[in-house]
Amino acid sequence: DIQTDFPFHLLRLKVDVEKDKLTVLLQDCQGELIRENRHLPSMGSERLVKEHRVGMEWG
Repeated sequence: DIQTDFPFHLLRLKVDVEKDKLTVLLQDCQGELIRENRHLPSMGSERLVKEHRVGMEWG
C-alpha cells in the first residue's frame, strides 16, 4: 500500500543521494592520487607526504 511504499521510496532517494556523494568523493581522491603520482618522481616522498597533509588540513 501507499503508506509502506512512500517511506521506502524516500529511503531509496536518500541512499541514491549518499551514493552520489560518495562517488564524487572517490573521484576527488582518485584525481588527487593521480596528481601525487605524477609529482612523486620529481619530489621526495617526505615532501609529498607533508604537502598532502597540509592539503588535507585545508580541504
